[in-house]
Amino acid sequence: YAKLAQLPFVKTICETGFNAGHDSLIWLAGNNHSKVYSFDIGDHDYAKAAAEYLQSKYPGRLNVTWGDSTKTMPKFIKDNPDVKCDLIIVDGGHTVECATEDFINFRNMATRTNLVVFDDYPTMNGLGPLLAPVWESQIRKGILVEQYACQKDDHRGFAIGHF
Repeated sequence: YAKLAQLPFVKTICETGFNAGHDSLIWLAGNNHSKVYSFDIGDHDYAKAAAEYLQSKYPGRLNVTWGDSTKTMPKFIKDNPDVKCDLIIVDGGHTVECATEDFINFRNMATRTNLVVFDDYPTMNGLGPLLAPVWESQIRKGILVEQYACQKDDHRGFAIGHF
């Protein structure tokens, strides 16, 4: 993730799934010039405290939108049409419906030179089999081009592509 954040064209990073902010910290620390837009449902007690901490350490560089991304992202896009994402990470709601909506919304926010990371795919167990149809349907429809897929173990993996 740090190497992705350091790619020369990456200025704006957008993600679903802030959770405790581990990935956001990597994005912010890995690229001193990046701005991170994160969308998270915010149902963990620690999420907002973690966001406030990172915002204090990286002032003006982290914007977190709380709520269901299938509802908050379309409003964000309408209210912020100039925000375009160079690096996109889909790691929020782990259902086919939510991940599919996140792909649709992020496609509307993507720059021409975007990279898209899909967490938890490909894997043999865990969320991989559940989420596989989302990534694979984007490829079949010609919306997404896969560049790399890595399975670390039966439960952990990620794929990289671009719109």
